[in-house]
Amino acid sequence: MTNIFNMAKSMLSKSVRENLKRVCYLRRDRPFKPYIKKKNVEGVIFDFWIGDRVGRDWYDLQCTDPFWNEMRFIKEHLIRKGDVVLECGGHHGCTTVVLSKWVGLEGKVVTLEPLSANCSIIAKNIQLNGLQNVVLERKAVGAEHGKITISNTSNAEVILSG
Repeated sequence: MTNIFNMAKSMLSKSVRENLKRVCYLRRDRPFKPYIKKKNVEGVIFDFWIGDRVGRDWYDLQCTDPFWNEMRFIKEHLIRKGDVVLECGGHHGCTTVVLSKWVGLEGKVVTLEPLSANCSIIAKNIQLNGLQNVVLERKAVGAEHGKITISNTSNAEVILSG
């Protein structure tokens, strides 16, 4: 696929390539309008708030609904009604919703997410689905106590500082 793309690209004049690059850049920076997507993950059907472009890419355009092998493994081997689950890195809350349904009202899901924008999206998904058994902690979690720098993007990278 890359070879075909490179061959097609080489056939375009420099001015056409520059104009396409400019159009792609402008399109990328267009305002994003959040929306709700109906999801089905391993039999759990729910509404999901798509709050930014990364969420759209992950949970709408590239989603694996209704089959998600990792979540199926958790459902079949690791989780039961009434369990308390620690979710480290909640991102936008898709797994939070599914885990919440699986542990039921007798259980609890504690979702840890350090990025404020992601926490806002998770909070919307908790509210949208009326989840009463989820605790959202706006914190990072790791093996050691210390300080880190986290880029302020939805799919953040972590930079160890000292």
